[in-house]
Amino acid sequence: TDQEIEFQLFGESYQLVEPLIKERDAVYESITYSSELYVPAGLIWRTGRNMQEQTVLLGNIPLMNPWEPL
Repeated sequence: TDQEIEFQLFGESYQLVEPLIKERDAVYESITYSSELYVPAGLIWRTGRNMQEQTVLLGNIPLMNPWEPL
């Protein structure tokens, strides 16, 4: 059926996951030291106002670190 569906992000709460690699290892391997950002999102069917909510991965956020020789 043709239903209008609205996608919403609920940015008032979020989760940053601990990086998979240590900062020192990221520097030595020349890769980005980052954390995955998850936020709750919802699909809302406008006809019945039903909502399905799920946590989604928005992407990796680079973490800032001081530039110092290790």
